[in-house]
Amino acid sequence: MKRCRRKQWSGAARLIVDRTRCGEVRDKGVTMHATSVGSEASAAVGVSGRSEMAVVSVQRIARERPDVAPPLYAGRPCGPIIAVPTGAGAPQAPGLRLGPAYILAQFDPQDYVLHRPRLGNASVTAVTAAVGLAVSRSVARGMVPVVIGGDHTVALGSVLGVKAGLGKRARQGPHLAGRSGEPLFLLWLDAHPDLNTGETSPTGNLHGMVLAGLLGSGPLAVEEPLTPERVTLAGVRAFDAGERSLLDAQPALSLWDVESLRGDGWLPRLDALLERVRRAGGRLYVSLDMDVFDPYVAPGVAVPVAYGALAEPVMALLRRVGASGLLAGADVVELFPPADRERQTARLAARAVAALGAAVMWSDGYEGGDAPTTRRCGAA
Repeated sequence: MKRCRRKQWSGAARLIVDRTRCGEVRDKGVTMHATSVGSEASAAVGVSGRSEMAVVSVQRIARERPDVAPPLYAGRPCGPIIAVPTGAGAPQAPGLRLGPAYILAQFDPQDYVLHRPRLGNASVTAVTAAVGLAVSRSVARGMVPVVIGGDHTVALGSVLGVKAGLGKRARQGPHLAGRSGEPLFLLWLDAHPDLNTGETSPTGNLHGMVLAGLLGSGPLAVEEPLTPERVTLAGVRAFDAGERSLLDAQPALSLWDVESLRGDGWLPRLDALLERVRRAGGRLYVSLDMDVFDPYVAPGVAVPVAYGALAEPVMALLRRVGASGLLAGADVVELFPPADRERQTARLAARAVAALGAAVMWSDGYEGGDAPTTRRCGAA
C-alpha cells in the first residue's frame, strides 16, 4: 500500500484535509480503488454524526491553494438533505464514507437544510434505524428529503422512513385521513439490480442486497416488503446469476434498459409510471446509484460498469419527477471520491440532489385540504 500525497479540497466555505493510503480491492468482479480514511477526513465527514467540517473562507482557499477552485454550485434544494457517511454495506471501499462531504461541497451552505443523523455503532442495522427516523420526521412535516450516501444500504432506512412518515401524516389531522393507504412506488436507477441474498452474493457485501431486502428477501428483508408491481429498475446492466433467478421469479418487476437513459426513451416510460402513481393515489421514491451513469460521465464510483446512462437524460428525468408533485423522498448514493476526476462525479451527484430537492412540498396551512404547493428552487 503506497501513501498518497496529501490532498486538500474545498467547498464554498469549507476546506477538508484528507490523508489517505491508496490501494485496490476487488468486488463484483471489477477493481475498486480503496481508501483507508485518516482521522482528519473521518472527523470532517462526521462518521459518528457529531463532527462538523472545518470552515474557512473562499478567499483563504484562493490565497493558499490557487489550484483549488471554488465549487460549481448545483442549485438550491427545497427539501432537507440528510447526510449519511457510511460504508457499512461495502467495507472494502471505505472511501464511500466521503461521498456526502464531496456532494455538500458543491452547494452554498446557506442554500440547504442539512441533517446529520447519529449513526450509533455505524452498522447497517444502526444506520437503517437512524436514517429511517430522520426521514420519517421530515416526511411527516410535509417535506421531501433527499438522503446522500454513503453506500446503497442507506436506501433501506430511507424507504422505510418515507413509508413511516406518510403513515404519521395520516394521523395528524382529519383532512389527511385519506393518506393512510398511500401506496409507495420505487424507481431504482442503478447499474446493478441489488437483488442478491446471502446465498447468491459472490462477495457478501450488503449494498448488493438492498432491493432484495425491500422486496422481502435476504438478510435485509423488511417486515412489510414493497409490492413488485410498484418497483421499476432502470439502467441495470450487470447481473449476478442469483439476481437473474430472482428477476425470473418476479416477472412483475419493470425493467428499463440502459438505452432509454442515453436518449429520450425514458420520457414515455416515466410518464406512464407517473400516471400509474397518480391513479393509485400513491407517491414515488427515487433511488439513484451513481454507477448507473457511464464511467466516462461518472468515474467516481466503486463498482463501474461500461456503457451506462448519460447525464442530461437522467437530469431531465429527475427534474420531471421533481416537478410532478408525486415525489415522497429520494437518495443519491455510491459516490466514491477516491476514483473521481476533478470532482466530475461529485458535481453530477450534486446536480441530481438539486433536481430531486426541487420537488413539490406538501403544505397543510391553507384551505382545501392537502394539496401541494411549489417552491421555486435552483435548477440542476
